[in-house]
Amino acid sequence: MSKYLFLAMQFIVGSVLLWSCSDRTLNIDSVNIPLQSTDTAMTTFNDYFDVSMCLPLEDTNECHISFVRRIECFEENYYVFSSNGNVGLFVFGRDGKFIRKIGEKGHGPGEYTNILDFTIDRKNRRLLLLCNRPSLVKVYTLDGTFLEEKVLGNVSLSDIACVNGLILCPTNHQGFTRNESDSLFYIFDKDFKLVKKHTFISDNSIGTTSFIPANIKAYGDKFVFSDFHEHRTFLLDNHGDVEKCFQYEDDKLITLDNQKSIKSFMDNQLKSSFILSSSILNDKCITFYKSGKSINLSINKPDGACIVNSAIRSFPYFLGYDGSLALSAVTQGELNDLNVKNEYDNADSHGFYIIKYKLKEKYANQ
Repeated sequence: MSKYLFLAMQFIVGSVLLWSCSDRTLNIDSVNIPLQSTDTAMTTFNDYFDVSMCLPLEDTNECHISFVRRIECFEENYYVFSSNGNVGLFVFGRDGKFIRKIGEKGHGPGEYTNILDFTIDRKNRRLLLLCNRPSLVKVYTLDGTFLEEKVLGNVSLSDIACVNGLILCPTNHQGFTRNESDSLFYIFDKDFKLVKKHTFISDNSIGTTSFIPANIKAYGDKFVFSDFHEHRTFLLDNHGDVEKCFQYEDDKLITLDNQKSIKSFMDNQLKSSFILSSSILNDKCITFYKSGKSINLSINKPDGACIVNSAIRSFPYFLGYDGSLALSAVTQGELNDLNVKNEYDNADSHGFYIIKYKLKEKYANQ
């Protein structure tokens, strides 16, 4: 239960003014995915996924992490973003040993008071840290040298991902004015100049946002975005245009009206369903969702056909990719819940483990 209780507490209400820019309202052809599970047998994570790596991260005062929001893997290193407690971007080697922290807390050049998200611009070999008030990007080299910061305009952005130098930031439904719909995506070039924005909602006037980990992810040369408020998962091409949209269907899925306040969301969560984590893996749409008191897993083909829709004991948040493999960060207790074998000694001395996994062949090949 702690997974989605934490998620529920992260829902907040907010609205901002957007800067002037022409936008495009898109009519999206969605693939429908029903989430009404009839299989009540309890399953485990490793019934469906093969874990190819379980790497303990060094845990000292210098690199202690209390919550992992995103992981990116590049060349020989893992970049881990902690958004609670010791906030910052931490770099670990392939052996899990701590290498460095990017930037420090403060108000000087290259320092930050708050980080919302980060991404790696692989094409230009740089790190992009998204901060707020206003939304700005702090740019560092891969070794942590501060280069510059760029304000992205009078808008509140919450996540960031980069593919082939193209930068995509969603607003998570924070972009409402009286006469303008929510612009869900803002797309910038390598110099942080606005290229375009997409509007996917034409008649909604509720501004909410959430801090669910890694809503937007770089997936090879594409983007994956999980729009939990509207119950959708998007696959976007390297121009930031929608290639596929999966629309989840369940009469109990909580609506934006129920998310107007934390209290109303908390009052209704035990009666309602909502998406916990979703992504694309092995060309399948993978979704963990809450239904009543249970957590379920749904695996669907690109045409929406159901492969699996079953109750599951526990789940990891999708936090990133390493090629075609998914990346998540879990504690020792969560490893046990996932039924993932840990072969490392002194398990209690480690805070988090990075796990790398893919769908089992019998599901990936369907």
